[in-house]
Amino acid sequence: MDTAIKNNERLVFQVINDLLFIPQSVDREDLEQIGKIALWKAMESYDESCGYKMSTVCYKAIYTDIVGYLRKSRAKKRQEVIVGEGLTDDFMEDLFGSMLIEEIRKLLTDDDFNMFLDKTIGDLTFDQLATKYGLTKMQVRYRFNKAKALLRKNITWEDNNT
Repeated sequence: MDTAIKNNERLVFQVINDLLFIPQSVDREDLEQIGKIALWKAMESYDESCGYKMSTVCYKAIYTDIVGYLRKSRAKKRQEVIVGEGLTDDFMEDLFGSMLIEEIRKLLTDDDFNMFLDKTIGDLTFDQLATKYGLTKMQVRYRFNKAKALLRKNITWEDNNT
């Protein structure tokens, strides 16, 4: 079992690297630890008769646990959100860093930038965004995915852990 976990440990790093935004306040080592525990649990409970490859089941388990942790840590930060006004400057700087925010602003239109923040930080659903911006759900989903792809293409992340 230990050998199998070591051999599949790269899935943890893949999940972490696939995440678009990780707040600066979150320690990458914490995410790695959460991912390794999720990997261990997934491998222990894996059943070949489920019809999925072990790597698929493990990836999903790791992703779910890490995103759950990030949501919980973000919920603690929500105390800094000004009701009706959006997000405070301190929260935004902590989450993205002012340079990253400016880089994102340059790449996206104002509506797409606001929509992207409403979705990623404000946790609005596509239905809620469609109502807010006067678009269809499909249009919102398309614009959100297009913005995400544009950011992935144009913003490079330095990995200091390798």
